[in-house]
Amino acid sequence: MILLFVMLTALMLISLVGAIGVLSKRNLNDVVNQVDSKRAKYAAYAGLSETLARLKTNSNWNAGLTDVQLDSDPNAKYSVEIVNNINGGLGEPTFWSVNAGAWIPVGAAWVRSVGKVGDRVEGAAGMIALAGHYRPKFDFALFARTSMTIEDSIVEPYRSDGIAVANPNVGANVGSNETGTPAIALNNSVINGDAIIGVTGDASLNSAIAAVSSTIRGSRSAADEHVTLQPFIPPFPASPDASRDLNLNGGTYNLGPGDYHDINLSNGAILNLHPQFAAPDPLGRAEVYVIHDLNVSDAGTKIRVPATQDGSLPIIIYVTGNVNISGAIEVGTFMNGAIETPTAPRELQIYMTGNGTNFRVDGANVNLVVAGYDYTATVTNGGQVSGGIIANNIVVTGGTGTSRVRYDTRLAGLLLDGLGDLTLISEDPIPSSEAEAVAGGNPPPPVDPPPPVPAPAPPPAVPVTTVPTVAVVGAPAPAAPAATTAPAPTAPAATTVPAPVTTAPAPVTTVPAPVTTVPAPVTTAPAPVTTTAPAPVTTAPVTTVPSGGGCGGCGGGASCF
Repeated sequence: MILLFVMLTALMLISLVGAIGVLSKRNLNDVVNQVDSKRAKYAAYAGLSETLARLKTNSNWNAGLTDVQLDSDPNAKYSVEIVNNINGGLGEPTFWSVNAGAWIPVGAAWVRSVGKVGDRVEGAAGMIALAGHYRPKFDFALFARTSMTIEDSIVEPYRSDGIAVANPNVGANVGSNETGTPAIALNNSVINGDAIIGVTGDASLNSAIAAVSSTIRGSRSAADEHVTLQPFIPPFPASPDASRDLNLNGGTYNLGPGDYHDINLSNGAILNLHPQFAAPDPLGRAEVYVIHDLNVSDAGTKIRVPATQDGSLPIIIYVTGNVNISGAIEVGTFMNGAIETPTAPRELQIYMTGNGTNFRVDGANVNLVVAGYDYTATVTNGGQVSGGIIANNIVVTGGTGTSRVRYDTRLAGLLLDGLGDLTLISEDPIPSSEAEAVAGGNPPPPVDPPPPVPAPAPPPAVPVTTVPTVAVVGAPAPAAPAATTAPAPTAPAATTVPAPVTTAPAPVTTVPAPVTTVPAPVTTAPAPVTTTAPAPVTTAPVTTVPSGGGCGGCGGGASCF
């Protein structure tokens, strides 16, 4: 009986030891698989890093990589597939890749990186990413990389299309990546939106958000994630040659895209940033100017942009030096008929590329967005910025009046057109089954593009009874500015003045209803033409735009394309 008990006990011990051994082996295999899976994941990340490094050296690179060993882990490998449309090499603004199963816009490259350990398919890991130039998002009215100070000022939302915002007390958020010092300092000011500081900050502390006699109508909080900012890189350098200066003391001038030195406007000068392409940016989407300094001053001085107002042809200005805008002037307008109209801010984008430089609005009204990495933005003496600001440091002070920053809520979520360094715009893991299939040489089958979205139904026909009213009332409006404003940029002498005078009255004889309003532009237009038109002839073309030199070598004409 004792012998039987001993034998049973021994059998139980043997079974237990065997079970423990099997369990230990299984656990060990699980640990090994987990470790190998992490090694494969790290290899996939290494593939993305190597791809980004190669794109920074050659933005047209599209060769891909196969079974590249990690220096730190030679048994771990990665392979990379890339579909590159960064410079538009695929021939379409948005290219459908059947292998990627995705749309790839101009300015981006689709990347799939898969890592594995040895030749094992099991446990392979992968990442899919979009690489491209960093572009800013103006989701804040004001965003500072370090800190901001707002005194005797108002930050408020608006819509550049003229539609009233749903709630004027929210939407114009201010933010900073800083957490202390304080990150946001307010004095006698109103923020019609949220105040947001860096990820690890405590927004309830005065050392983070200091508000003296001020109102924050939204919430105070720390950001959910760090806001990434990068320096902007102009597609070509500003001219170092002072003969490429443009100095306008009154008058009107057309300026085409290109590289310039300093632009100085004063005494009611009007600068038209011309809508025709001369040298498009690398993405072919915008009018690009690269300059050193921009100085705009005195009453009546203006910078006008094309009247598209749909984001299809924004004006992009890269500034390597400083911007000073002062006086009762307007920067960022267009002619809506005979009416000087503020532009949508996205139509005029200024990118500060220098280190330790300044952008200053002093008592002026500007309609634009401005961004940079290492510069200070200042709005003072009742100045008004309609749009948004991204800067290293921001100072908004009332000075002699109440300064305002009006945030265009239509900017929210948009990637605008200033270009920074190449970076990973997005990255996401792919399912392990897909990674293992790719590692085994069996990638997902090609995917056809989705069917196009059906075109919306045409609007109902306009009732016949309303057509004559619209046609008659609307017709004279375009005619008046064509006669009174168009000749200004090119009229070198008074010989062209009579043309507007003789042609403008034509609408008066055919459209009796507007007779009382149309003559106003006709009687007042000649005065600016005779007093300001000669100015470009004597100052801009002769003294600042030498023949064969500045402004693209267009000589001594009154415009430069």
